[in-house]
Amino acid sequence: MRGGSELSPLFEQIYSRIGRPSIPPEHLLKAQLLMALFSIPSARRFCDQLQYNMLFKWFLDLNVDDQPFHASTFSKNQERLLTQDVASIRRPAGLGPLRMMPKGGKS
Repeated sequence: MRGGSELSPLFEQIYSRIGRPSIPPEHLLKAQLLMALFSIPSARRFCDQLQYNMLFKWFLDLNVDDQPFHASTFSKNQERLLTQDVASIRRPAGLGPLRMMPKGGKS
């Protein structure tokens, strides 16, 4: 995932190396973004669009001839990802706290 190197250790913990192949967590997060941006209401519709939408395949770093995700596998993996602690990632210590900018835009 471009620009997501700080998430790689967390993804390594979530991604299982045994059993049925999972959808990589970085693909699941990118898919969530696509679903929000293009108002796709369900995992099944997203997986259907992934069959023919080259923009989606490009964004997910998939090859043109790669098979789309199976909707039930996608839903289950998505559920597992959302139950993990991905949403509560902290800012690096060197960046300090977030500050609100005054209305004029000067701090």
